Amino acid sequence: MSLFKLRPIHLVVAATLVGVFLRFYHLSSHAPEAWFDEIWFAMRAREMLAAPQFVVFYRTSWGGGNALMVYLTAAVQWLGFTGLSSSRIASAALGAVSVPLAFACFDEVLRGSGFQSGSVRSVQPRLRRWIAALAAFILSYLIYWVVVSRVGTEPSLAPAATLFCVWQLKRARRLIEESTTKTQRQEAPQRNLGGTSRRAFVVNPSLNFALAGVVAGLAQYNGPHARFILPLVGLIGLHDLFLIPAPLRRNYIVGLSLAALAGLVVVAPLALFFIQEPHWLVARAREATARSFTQQGALWENIKASLIAYNFTGSLDSLTNYPGLPVFDPIQSIGFFVGHGWVLWNLRRSAVARELLGWEILMTLPSLIANDAPSFQRMIGYGAPGAAVVAVGWVVLWQWFGPHPRRLGVWNLGFARCWRAVPGILAFGIFASFAYQSYMFLVKFPRLSVLPKAYLAVPVNTARELIKRAEAGERVFVSRNPEDDDVISFEYLFPGTPVKRLDFRQCLPFSDGRPARSNYLVLTKRDAQTVPILYQTYPTASIEVESMWQDSGSWVEVPAGISGPRPPNPGHASFDPGLTFVGYEWSGGTVQAGQSLFITLWWKVEADMTADYTSFVHVGTGLDGTTVVAQRDGQPCQGLFTTSQWRAGDLVRDSFAITFPPDVLPGDYPLVTGWYTFPSFTRLSLREADHALPDNRAIIGVVTVRK
Repeated sequence: MSLFKLRPIHLVVAATLVGVFLRFYHLSSHAPEAWFDEIWFAMRAREMLAAPQFVVFYRTSWGGGNALMVYLTAAVQWLGFTGLSSSRIASAALGAVSVPLAFACFDEVLRGSGFQSGSVRSVQPRLRRWIAALAAFILSYLIYWVVVSRVGTEPSLAPAATLFCVWQLKRARRLIEESTTKTQRQEAPQRNLGGTSRRAFVVNPSLNFALAGVVAGLAQYNGPHARFILPLVGLIGLHDLFLIPAPLRRNYIVGLSLAALAGLVVVAPLALFFIQEPHWLVARAREATARSFTQQGALWENIKASLIAYNFTGSLDSLTNYPGLPVFDPIQSIGFFVGHGWVLWNLRRSAVARELLGWEILMTLPSLIANDAPSFQRMIGYGAPGAAVVAVGWVVLWQWFGPHPRRLGVWNLGFARCWRAVPGILAFGIFASFAYQSYMFLVKFPRLSVLPKAYLAVPVNTARELIKRAEAGERVFVSRNPEDDDVISFEYLFPGTPVKRLDFRQCLPFSDGRPARSNYLVLTKRDAQTVPILYQTYPTASIEVESMWQDSGSWVEVPAGISGPRPPNPGHASFDPGLTFVGYEWSGGTVQAGQSLFITLWWKVEADMTADYTSFVHVGTGLDGTTVVAQRDGQPCQGLFTTSQWRAGDLVRDSFAITFPPDVLPGDYPLVTGWYTFPSFTRLSLREADHALPDNRAIIGVVTVRK
């Protein structure tokens, strides 16, 4: 029976499973829901499913939003995953796919140039596959890559697209070379037999070139992070063009042209949009890079911060990393430095060395020109070439320490045995690296106290608690200031729930003897008046202040059974099916002809309302030969809080103005109120009133008109 022999493919399968597990494990809670961008993508995806349309770019106040993640999130929601962070599923899936893609990509990249001696010979297949497999394994658990790929934002999509494009270009070049070699081998016997020599037929791998172009084009719908894919594809394409044998260059140029054409076709709608509105092309980048180009020395500071972040200082942003951890842990850093030593030593002789170094530089640029370097989110593209360099370094160490201790003058047998143990120590170190980073992510990361604030969990948790209370029968009001963007988690979660959204400056319903608690969440950025009013009205209410990131919020909790305020001018009139007039306040009992009377009617709700009713106020009864000289009809609270939303225990103040005609005669006029249904104009029945009229109206006061 043969013993099991570990092969690169086994490591790739294990790495893929690890990558899937680490990216989908407690996806919606580890970290807590949800970052602003995630909710924004979920909002746009929900809108797209409700009203399908072709969108290439979203105009926003922060420099614009790209459409690709919206489409992917819509696909996730179409499959039934409609949660607040549904974009995380798309992000995590592509993050997991990046692991086997990394193996396929670097397996092709490493075919191109020598590894052992820096010569032009290809890497030995077994060695090549081990380097590619180790790179994939690193990416499966590299903590900053895992964290970024679990957040449903644009940067998480770029690595998979980058790896796929490079893989297809490298595969296309190999297929061109192999097809020529096979053709020459087939023609050789014919020439030896005296047959007619024919020109070698070269198969152009059009599909590979086209796929590279299509994916590179699609990536441009993903935002600034993916824009760096184009120069990388161009760099690798031109580099291979110079390396490929001269007789094959024509075929390679045709393939590159096909890739460019495919990319142009895919990106054409977005390009047309930017041609028509060019300011949006750099709007997002301008916001992210302003400091780098306006402050002297900022670029140099970014370079230093980014370089030491690889192995020493890391990033403090918990959206992209475990705060303080560098990109690579100490074990990986050993491979990092050895690998870069190999890259620099072989830079002139090895295409692999040149391509890896160029790839690293290009994918570090987004962080170098950003305002907040080191930005691991903007460095997401660096993970793949960095992991490949680390894998190269590990294999160099294995080659150096493993087979030949004598070449370094180590003749002592005991020392030679220790020398040969170094590869085993290296293998243990690689496993320790995996165990350490997995522990930091699975155990330490969820315990970070900064996560709820960093991921904007406060407004999400607040919204969910308010929804829970509203569904349990409590009254819940949340302010909505129309001149500002809404708190995005509220905008996503509240529709379809019993939570009522109101501009409290226009309409503030009070609680009056309600058997359950009443909750008011006041967004105070624009509304400084509501919280003092509520506190003055309900001195025993509790007030909790929270930051909602987009706004500040004060949660006022009114105890059950507490009485509401009373109007300055009390009155009484009760209408079916449970609307009771309890008084009013006004600008004064005297008004001049041609002027307006400002009045607020106070209504106590005795039963839950199910229909929208229209209120009216007549100046004059219109009975016994008199006329109605002025009137106002309308939905309560300017239509912001219609009666179908009223519940038992509400105390609603309905404010409006009644304008008197200029030719109205001086005198005293009764104010008459009532309700009717629209469009039938059937009046609601008047049960009782201090001053009832026979036509389901009630007199609530008297106004004096003067010239």
